[in-house]
Amino acid sequence: MNKDVGVIRTFVCTIPDAASVSEIGEFIERIRGFREYKCVSLEQIHITLKFLGNTSLEQAQRLDTNLSRLGALRPFWVKIYHAGAFPNMSRPKSLWLGIRDGGDSLEKLASLVDKAAQKSGFAPERRRFKAHITVARARTEGELSEEMSNVLTCAPTPSWLVESFILMKSVLTPQGPVYTPLGEYPLK
Repeated sequence: MNKDVGVIRTFVCTIPDAASVSEIGEFIERIRGFREYKCVSLEQIHITLKFLGNTSLEQAQRLDTNLSRLGALRPFWVKIYHAGAFPNMSRPKSLWLGIRDGGDSLEKLASLVDKAAQKSGFAPERRRFKAHITVARARTEGELSEEMSNVLTCAPTPSWLVESFILMKSVLTPQGPVYTPLGEYPLK
């Protein structure tokens, strides 16, 4: 945890609607039975548009201003279509749900967020954007079991309307990260 005064850990994301979070939560409960994975809580379900990391309060204020000026996208629908793993299914470090419908719009929104972040003093994103929701992280390295592979083939397929995105503060605790919205920005 960062102990510097005036520095917070931040990211920009969008959050599924309550019905979709509930459906994703039911899927996560099936993973929870596998001790080799630590599941995310319902409060942590989101699609990261840009991870910012350590952020000064001044940068956060500039970013808030720049994000509030984005208006190039209208609300759009997204739909989950399958589950997968990073870096791959053979040796998963994290399990995720992938987005099909709306993926291009999410990528465009992530690009706009990245430009606003650059104007606010953050480095440009180097990694290619891959729209996903992380549902669990591996506690140890190892192969994906056949049982887990079977669970992943039964991924939920909720869809929801993305109407806004959020600048989020993240505080790391022994129980997991705690997220607090710093600003919400509607799509128009």
